[in-house]
Amino acid sequence: MHELNLLDETLDINQTPSYHLSIQVCPDGFSFAILDLVRNKYVALRHYDMDPGAPENQYLNQLEKIIEEDEFLGKEYKSIALLMPAPRFTLVPAPLFQKENLRLYFEFNHPMEELDEMHANRLKNAGAYLIYALPSELGNTLIKHFQQAEFFHYGVPLIEHPLTAPGNKGRDPQALLHLHHEHMEMVVHGDKKLTFYNAFRFSHPHDVLFFVMYVLEQLKLNPEKTELLISGKIDKTSGIYLLLKQYIKNVGFARPNELFTYSYTFQDSPSHLFVHLLNLYSCV
Repeated sequence: MHELNLLDETLDINQTPSYHLSIQVCPDGFSFAILDLVRNKYVALRHYDMDPGAPENQYLNQLEKIIEEDEFLGKEYKSIALLMPAPRFTLVPAPLFQKENLRLYFEFNHPMEELDEMHANRLKNAGAYLIYALPSELGNTLIKHFQQAEFFHYGVPLIEHPLTAPGNKGRDPQALLHLHHEHMEMVVHGDKKLTFYNAFRFSHPHDVLFFVMYVLEQLKLNPEKTELLISGKIDKTSGIYLLLKQYIKNVGFARPNELFTYSYTFQDSPSHLFVHLLNLYSCV
């Protein structure tokens, strides 16, 4: 993806204290969206490509440069949310959660690295907490520039949005697949309940197919009947999409929350690319 700059003509840089800012920080890109809270309308979407193979210090320098030079990112906002992909995470049922045990929960499933910092997000509709680790240098860089911001794991909008979306109660199970640079996240919901959530690393389209079919098989879901919605850097010509269509009958693309309106300029970018960035505000 190349850099993207979609701005509505009603966007007013002097009105940012009445706006919400959602930011997505990924290894291969930095994106943000601005929501006009008075009109419930998204008025800006901007994306910068980044080098996912860059050394950490070079990546952080590039991140700093983007934040310092973008005219909207140094402004005051009513609220700011930071959306972060973190493939190392664990879920804990809400009745069992104790904040002082974050590290203990995490280390049940993942080794703790020296420079990790722990975070937790409550999944209100799923009845659980999502616990994850972020590199402390990345966290410090972001907090330096966005002191009022809250951190959210990518799983928050993936899990929570379908649980609150109108018309989902009583429907057949639905699978969601989001593709990051080198890992994928998969969620399965049914009847307004979270059935499955996990992340897998992949390097080839057949890896994605294997994990998707494995999850459906384990949950005893029929690929002829189960809907699969995809998001991320993928389109109908990509090898992953074409491969999935051979084995799953109903494959489509995830769409942003219908409770918001969106600038007409957003039509210049497929909505499934940034759907979870746009859905984040409704989940926090």
